[in-house]
Amino acid sequence: MQNKQPSQGSLGRFFSMLWKARLPYAWIAGYLVVSVLMTNVGISATEYTAQLYAGNVDFWGVVIPFLVVSLVSLVIGSVSGMISGICMARIDRNLRRAVWQKIVRLPFGYYQQNAPKELISRVTTDISTISALIMQVFLLALTSLYSTVRLFVQIRSYNSRLMVATLVLLPLQVVIGVLAGQLKFGLSDEVNRRTAELTEAVSERTGQAMLIKSFSAQKREEEAVGRRAKAFYRTSVLNAWVTNFVSPVYVLVGALQFIVIVMVGRGFYADGSITLAQWVAYFVFANQIINNLTAYTGYWTSLKSAQGATNRVAAVMAEPEEDRDAGEPVGTLQGDIVFDHLRFGYGETLLFDDLCLTIPQGRATAVIGPSGSGKTTLLNLVERLYPPPKPAPSASAGTTSAGFPSAATGRR
Repeated sequence: MQNKQPSQGSLGRFFSMLWKARLPYAWIAGYLVVSVLMTNVGISATEYTAQLYAGNVDFWGVVIPFLVVSLVSLVIGSVSGMISGICMARIDRNLRRAVWQKIVRLPFGYYQQNAPKELISRVTTDISTISALIMQVFLLALTSLYSTVRLFVQIRSYNSRLMVATLVLLPLQVVIGVLAGQLKFGLSDEVNRRTAELTEAVSERTGQAMLIKSFSAQKREEEAVGRRAKAFYRTSVLNAWVTNFVSPVYVLVGALQFIVIVMVGRGFYADGSITLAQWVAYFVFANQIINNLTAYTGYWTSLKSAQGATNRVAAVMAEPEEDRDAGEPVGTLQGDIVFDHLRFGYGETLLFDDLCLTIPQGRATAVIGPSGSGKTTLLNLVERLYPPPKPAPSASAGTTSAGFPSAATGRR
């Protein structure tokens, strides 16, 4: 059975999927507003903290504002966390509902080409990956961008040359993040694929436990699931090795940048370009910028890691659905069931070639044959679970080209 491939690219299918899922845009907008507010309050709290470290303990001018801003920051942080949790839960719910509605509306031939058990992973694991991608990558990337720009503006208010010196520290983090993201993408996608295969194997055999025991096939089925579990184990271990190799590299780069930040700030403070309080604040702001940049490399890694899951779900959502309005309404069906020169196959495998068959009305007709001979397919064709395409102009009535389904069924 051949399906029409979606014409959209993977990125287009992904955003089309999000549009169909109807994300909680009001909650997402609220989360972004709260995040922006939290960034501004955090900058004010840092400046008051720097004043205290510099020895300015003015009670009304520094201490009281510091306590108020710190309390407001805690409240906003709690509100932000609550909204984030609600957003993720709603995104999960909407995506799962949209994907499940799509699955039950797909034509029967889709399940012939794709193992239905694998769809469990599409609705569970892959959806969780996408919701985490939206909340913990896309939205955090936006808020981190605003935070980074705001911090640079604040540093520039101290000294423009200090801002330029900070920019010089950034390229190394970008290079490391891109390389790590490319490496982890392939491994994470492989882990997701192995998870789907293991889930499919276990789900299928759990439902057939009595049949397995009846045929004394326990050993064979143990080995079949064991092979998938072993493949999943090997991929997971390799992914863990790569992850734990990349982490120390990040730590080393961060340590080097910490030293450079201290030395740069000390130089500007020594020549009187900035005050002591500004040096302390600059040290905090520069580290926040580095942390934001490090987070961006993590966002890139997460994006590449989740790309497989997003492509799989987006591909399901892009599949053409059954046309429920196709056909003509009929009353009570009467007469024989007739297959007239039927030609039908799955992909390149031809099952029926020029089949002519009449099933008389009012009589019991038995269809007998070995497994795989087409008995179930014949019933599916009668029920029109496989919709026939239009015959080619050169083909005779009731036939199509090889490899395409033709359900030339009817009643007379």
